[in-house]
Amino acid sequence: MARIPEEIIARISDAADIHDVVSGYVQLKRRGRNWFGLCPFHQEKTPSFSVNPEKQIFYCFGCGKGGNAITFVMELEKLEFVEAVQRLGERYGIPVELSGTTDPRKKATVQQVLDLCELAADIYRENLQGGAGAEVRAYLKQRGVTDASQALFRIGYALPGWDNLLKAVGTQKFTQEALNQSGLFASGERGPYDRFRSRIMFPIANVTGRVV
Repeated sequence: MARIPEEIIARISDAADIHDVVSGYVQLKRRGRNWFGLCPFHQEKTPSFSVNPEKQIFYCFGCGKGGNAITFVMELEKLEFVEAVQRLGERYGIPVELSGTTDPRKKATVQQVLDLCELAADIYRENLQGGAGAEVRAYLKQRGVTDASQALFRIGYALPGWDNLLKAVGTQKFTQEALNQSGLFASGERGPYDRFRSRIMFPIANVTGRVV
């Protein structure tokens, strides 16, 4: 699996101003500190798509999509992460050199871990939005965490129980090595079990917005 060095990703993220990137696709109008336009990800008549230059993020209050300049290009152009970074690198004159392991098994494990982390974040997010997450949503709102912030930062909820996530991800899709390296599961005498239970989950993302 081809990889881009983190320092190159950081340089491109710094260079790719979110307003500059988005305005190439969406007509934006300033409203206070932010810019607004019609969302390019769903049809709407009233602009609910916002761009925050200070935080370098975009967010749509209509469909819930959000992220940074790289994730915007990925979503809009239907590109893989590496392709989106290369596209922005070309635009801002930053050469992108690929690197990666040559061991096929290691490459497969790395990809599975990344896929597993993304899938877990989606499952935790669905848990929070479902009936079991009602009390947690109320608690977050009481603490001043709005629905928009919950969606933007992909806040989720790990259900009580020992194997909810394990069952949801379907272990047949992932190797034991990937399960172990993901950090999402612990091992006992009876096999792997969910490491996180009855917890509000704040996924950690790299500069590209991908859960790691």
